[in-house]
Amino acid sequence: MRLLTKFSIFQSQTTQCRLRNYSNVKVGFTNNPESRITKHKLDTIGWDRMIVIYETSSINFVKKIETILIENNWDYVENIISGGGGRTGEGYQYIYVLLKE
Repeated sequence: MRLLTKFSIFQSQTTQCRLRNYSNVKVGFTNNPESRITKHKLDTIGWDRMIVIYETSSINFVKKIETILIENNWDYVENIISGGGGRTGEGYQYIYVLLKE
């Protein structure tokens, strides 16, 4: 497992202030960030950015981290459920944040 430095943006109270600056925020996971952002850009929200914040080879761990991030930022994210509901694939798994300005 490798913790990316951007993961720390969710670990401070100032993050919640930054998240408020966006009209929409969503947390998710995927095994293919490039393909996933292409699909998200077709959503009606029209996401502006995807930031990959975490990489792991553990599907179970990526689901747990996603759930924690969503539950701890529930007031600011657009997720319908608290995480772990996405499809999984082979290889490394990535946690990402979608942002709409």
